[in-house]
Amino acid sequence: MKNLIILISFFTFYTALGQSSKSFVKAGKKSFKQSKYEAAVYYFSKALEIEPNVSVAWLTAEAARYNKDYEIAEKWYQYIAENAIDKYPLAYFWLGLMQKHLAKYQKAQINFRRYVQKNAAKKDYYTLKARHEILSCEQALLLSFEKKDVPIFTFDSTINTIFSEFQANIDKDSLLWITTYSPLKHEDSINFTSKLLSYKFTENHWQMLSYDTIINSTQKLISSFCFNKSNEILIFSGCQKTNSQYNCKLYKSHKNQNKWQPPIELAPSINVGYTTHPHLIETDTAMYLIFSSDRKGGFGKLDLWAVKVNYNIEPIDSIFNLGKNINSIDNECCPFYDVQKKVLYYSSEWFINLGGYDIFSSNGWITHLYPSQNLGFPFNTNHDEVFFQISPHRTRALFASNRGTHQLNSYEKCCNNIYYLEFEKPQPDTIKKKEEIVEIKRKTEDLIPVTLYFHNDEPNPRTWDTTTQYTYTQLYERYIQMREEYINVYSASLKGEQKQLAESKIDAFFTDEVEKNYIKLIQFFNYLKQLLAEGSTVSITIKGYASPLNNHAYNLNLSKRRVQSLVNLLYSYEDGVFTPYIENKATNGGRLIIIREAFGENMVKEGVSDDLRDVRNSVYSPEASRERKIAVIAVKFENQGK
Repeated sequence: MKNLIILISFFTFYTALGQSSKSFVKAGKKSFKQSKYEAAVYYFSKALEIEPNVSVAWLTAEAARYNKDYEIAEKWYQYIAENAIDKYPLAYFWLGLMQKHLAKYQKAQINFRRYVQKNAAKKDYYTLKARHEILSCEQALLLSFEKKDVPIFTFDSTINTIFSEFQANIDKDSLLWITTYSPLKHEDSINFTSKLLSYKFTENHWQMLSYDTIINSTQKLISSFCFNKSNEILIFSGCQKTNSQYNCKLYKSHKNQNKWQPPIELAPSINVGYTTHPHLIETDTAMYLIFSSDRKGGFGKLDLWAVKVNYNIEPIDSIFNLGKNINSIDNECCPFYDVQKKVLYYSSEWFINLGGYDIFSSNGWITHLYPSQNLGFPFNTNHDEVFFQISPHRTRALFASNRGTHQLNSYEKCCNNIYYLEFEKPQPDTIKKKEEIVEIKRKTEDLIPVTLYFHNDEPNPRTWDTTTQYTYTQLYERYIQMREEYINVYSASLKGEQKQLAESKIDAFFTDEVEKNYIKLIQFFNYLKQLLAEGSTVSITIKGYASPLNNHAYNLNLSKRRVQSLVNLLYSYEDGVFTPYIENKATNGGRLIIIREAFGENMVKEGVSDDLRDVRNSVYSPEASRERKIAVIAVKFENQGK
């Protein structure tokens, strides 16, 4: 909206320049430099109407991407990919990302593969991201088909204006607090600012309360905020813009005699780099502050960090990163921790997502969080979903999104609105519960087989042990880190197209088989949790295999170690959630029975090399790698649960 009005104001002036494409390009570059991307798209598009030009097409695509004009960006990245891919090698990458934002998941997957095929040996952000997106697009398509039966509502125009609302929070007094990006005055179309507003629901409608000038300092844009339990402390992210770049820090304000006091910047140890998105966790014994930051020591871009604080929000311990199950090489933001359920909710551009920022959940305490799960559609769409928060009374959850409606393929680049869902009190419904259990069992069976892969002679190499202390997750993470080693060794003796093909084969194996099956394993575990919680008895059968690089007796023991690594993971998963079921001690009668079938190389396909002198084919080839595995080959349900 803001840039559109700016565009109109500039239009008359630049029309006077005539229909010269150079004039439009010059105007477009000026707008682009000033971060006025909507205007830049307009001028570049006019230039392209007069004279097709690859470099201008690239600028148009870039400006459209920054402005979230994904359809326009897709059009021109496609043009560049077809006409100048050697000059602009990132065209396939950005084309895939634009198509994902438009929910064209299969097309996006194709273009991400094209990018990786040309760059398989690289270790940069774009190659890592493209690899991830190949798998993410496949899973996104499946997520889009599994719509949860959850009605999602939106507020009226009093709350959701024609401008952008970022975060909403209902406090214990039922006041609705919102950060909104809008003009300082209604008649002002250029000077936008982000402020914190509050509303009260009276006489069947929302009424805005008095504007707090102490909190809403004219020098700072407020992007995000949180309160403590008693609503006596407000923490917010105050941002200032310099040369088209924002710098954000965290501030606190205490309420005294029902008035907020002038904000004070939090400790320098917290405000390192770009710091934003605060959230306070209060337990009976401690208080923690979670926040987003691009400070050094993270996994990349914005990470989620936490620190133990006192009542004055002063650090009393070291700041720590929430770990690799939460953070990634992309952005993570907008944390909310549900103390009652022990679940962290946050948004990420990584993991398995439908496009843009999706909302994820992770079970556990903040010092030991488990792999994140996508909340699914319709919570998430191919648009951005951020700031998921549960109200103190647990009657509703709120979040922000730039979706047009809650349809997956609707298109709305601007602006964020606030959405919410109501929590109903659970009603006993035996028939509905049985139907749900039947559906979960079907989904569990559909995941079989779940095949898990290992590096050569792992775990515990060069031993005759039949057991191991490692969990499969530990071995998987080490194995994934060896991707580049596999690519380099397998392609080392080749050149040209053969080398590129070899690199792509290894890359596809890790993406389509190793990573994909680990995700299936986590999904399988989550279904098991639900079934066992209902009192079901479930038996699973695990079979082990090995490549033919040793004798049968050795490989039999190796297979047993590999099976044990999965059993270890079952015991340790989510602080031992499966342990009482495995040990037949669950109070609800649920039981998890593990059947082991361990085999050695006698199950290996013919033609797989067993020559240790030829490590390229006996260790690093896709064919040999596929034989070093275990698999959950069967799941059986022995009763209908309670």
